Amino acid sequence: MMALVVDSELGDLPLFNARTKPIYESFVIPENTQLIYASSERDVTSPLNKAMAICDKDAGTILEIISQQSDLKRIYENVLANGFLSIQPKNA
Repeated sequence: MMALVVDSELGDLPLFNARTKPIYESFVIPENTQLIYASSERDVTSPLNKAMAICDKDAGTILEIISQQSDLKRIYENVLANGFLSIQPKNA
């Protein structure tokens, strides 16, 4: 079983999880998947909400770094080849 934490479509999550409403066009989530709601703007004592806040911050940092790069094609090809993006700290 896999859980995906999302911060949108709160009203439709039961329908997505029941596979009665597709997420996109005719695509429904796989049987071994469950969508769980968390929000970075809500109670940060909740582990899921805290994780969402960290992911929001990290995504913003990654977007800022990528947008400052002049060779986006090289970055894109690196992601395709490796399946991830590695960003070195500025002090390294």
